[in-house]
Amino acid sequence: MSTQLQNRAAPMTSDEAVNLLRDIFGLDGSADRLPSEVDDTFRITAADGKRYTLKVAGVNERGDVLAFQTGALQHLERTAPQLPVPRVRRTLDGAAMAEVPVSGKTRFVRLLGWLEGMPMHAMAGSPTQTRALGEALGTLDRGLADYERPFPHFELLWDITHAARVTDWTQSIADPALRMLTDRAFSDATLDPALEVRLPRQVIHNDINPHNVIVGEKDADQIAGIIDFGDLIQATRINDLAIALSYQLGQPDGLARAAAMISGYRGQIALTADECDALRPRILARLAMTVTITTRRAADDPGHAAYILRNRPASIAGLEQLATLSPRAWDTILEGNLP
Repeated sequence: MSTQLQNRAAPMTSDEAVNLLRDIFGLDGSADRLPSEVDDTFRITAADGKRYTLKVAGVNERGDVLAFQTGALQHLERTAPQLPVPRVRRTLDGAAMAEVPVSGKTRFVRLLGWLEGMPMHAMAGSPTQTRALGEALGTLDRGLADYERPFPHFELLWDITHAARVTDWTQSIADPALRMLTDRAFSDATLDPALEVRLPRQVIHNDINPHNVIVGEKDADQIAGIIDFGDLIQATRINDLAIALSYQLGQPDGLARAAAMISGYRGQIALTADECDALRPRILARLAMTVTITTRRAADDPGHAAYILRNRPASIAGLEQLATLSPRAWDTILEGNLP
């Protein structure tokens, strides 16, 4: 299975980014590189002071997949205009993205509006904050519920529904106790096929983690943005909530944060009984996948290990938290309360 390393080209310079900005979008400005595993991503400050994100896709990224992601942002602008997600800036030709040669390779270029604030991971968290995130995620999922652009067929490594594809990768985990904990989580995450087919399906963000959420710089309980739609897929709806919860359970007040997030989400979307049954296994799957995939990828790409492993410690703590949580306590959290 690919680790996507083949999608990376030689790093683009800021000068090259500025030239693309001018030639494709008709804007002058400066470019500052941002961390990214595959894309070349830059924060753009235009001459008029407005800021944008310039994204130059990896060399093997598919145009239909990128169009699917970009179309979702345009769809949300219509169905959830109050939701703070990046707005698509069109090219001089009126297109949502451009296909251009860069250093001898054809690559896709997009320009998205910049969302002001601070990354969630850089600010103090709280149950009030995660309740607001649950509400925003519920609004996002409602907004995407009727997004009907044809889904391009592709296999996404981070699709919880197919977690079994990476269970063998636990052999890359050096710590025997952690490997055993992760193996048990994968086993406990297996859903009855009859339950799986009853779960509501739709297009979902699929990667609501603290690096993809922007909060207010002066008020960290305000959700100022949801970014990075690069893992957008069609899957069971409950996966979105499970993924977001997986990054909160490892915090010192993780149970309170989880209860608040579930309450906020349920204020926007009524979970079915089947979704309630599937939520804990889906969280376990995401936690186990985060530990396993990042361990493998960091070993394959040590130069980007710090970026790749940024969510691993919280995921390990989350696995340990769920391993000791009783079913009765979990049912209480599902109702938005502390056990």
